[in-house]
Amino acid sequence: MLFELIGNRNSYDLSPHIAGKGKYSVVYEARRKDDGRVCALKRINKDCLRTSQAKSRVVKEIRLLKSLDHINIVKHRKYFLENDELYIELEWADGGDLRSVIKKYEKRGKHLKENDVWHYFTQVARAVRHMHERRVMHRDLKPANIFLTKNGIVKVGDLGLGRELSENSHEAHSRVGTPLYMAPQILKGEGYDWKSDIWSMGCILYELARLQSPFRTGMRPHTELIKLMEHVIRGVYPPIPDSLNYSKDLKDLVMIMLAFDPSQRPTAAEVCLSAESILQNRRALAIAHNDSLSLQVQLNVSGTPIDITVLGHIDSENTFTVPSTIYNYLGAVAIRVSATGIVSGNTGNVNVKLAQPDGSTTLIFGDLNFTGTK
Repeated sequence: MLFELIGNRNSYDLSPHIAGKGKYSVVYEARRKDDGRVCALKRINKDCLRTSQAKSRVVKEIRLLKSLDHINIVKHRKYFLENDELYIELEWADGGDLRSVIKKYEKRGKHLKENDVWHYFTQVARAVRHMHERRVMHRDLKPANIFLTKNGIVKVGDLGLGRELSENSHEAHSRVGTPLYMAPQILKGEGYDWKSDIWSMGCILYELARLQSPFRTGMRPHTELIKLMEHVIRGVYPPIPDSLNYSKDLKDLVMIMLAFDPSQRPTAAEVCLSAESILQNRRALAIAHNDSLSLQVQLNVSGTPIDITVLGHIDSENTFTVPSTIYNYLGAVAIRVSATGIVSGNTGNVNVKLAQPDGSTTLIFGDLNFTGTK
């Protein structure tokens, strides 16, 4: 059977607003009537399905996409044909998309923290690695096609179908849309390969840091499409400024993914390994610098010295708060305090406050120096 006749449009309650609209499709937020589950329902333009051969190719691609099972890839659940239009039920991502995140920071005049950049990008890399391992190319990676859940999980979507749909439309031989994430080889008509997805990933990582496409930076907002294409084909873009304080690791990975020669770009597996390693190291460093601290306190209780150890966290104001349970040592006076960072090999200074049962705090040591140990 060519189509899985599981459900029909009447099986869903559609939201009145359109969740997304593309060249070949419209996406609605929907709720399944049988179990109340929220999903996305994509309607494919019938112009893309004019012949049985066209339908067969599109359905074959959908079946391949259904076989992808990864937390960072939008799941393709089912599909059916109704009134010569193809409908696809997709996993719903309730946190918007990466483009909206970038626009939000741009509007505020702020940049993402580097750990947040790696949080997003590493998940994108995992998704693309999974796809490439299963011989699926995305072909249209860009922030607008990278969706988010409210708990921070990345869901790469709008994958794979672009080639089949364009081949079956009246625009088969035209380039419509932005070239900002397309590799130079595509714009020169040399065809798409695995390293084209890597180029797009390089553009995304750059944009997460710079809040602009590498090939839009420095150009007027309404630059003609042909000029943008020429800019991409040259493969020259401004570096990420040192003033933004992003690491050499980030800049180096952008540079190698945007290598003009496709053979010099890494594989998806190599990009993923690099991103995961960088994120893991940065998280460990963040713990060392900002979070865990072991505080050794000697209290004088009725003339008797008592040594205690308190584990806790340094907050954003560089303050370590001793728990209120310590307050139960009535009459206790801290006569000696030292602190040790649990993970780092770094030294630093921290204010130490004593929490009291009423929720207030009292500064007991200001600018206490601590020495880190590994």
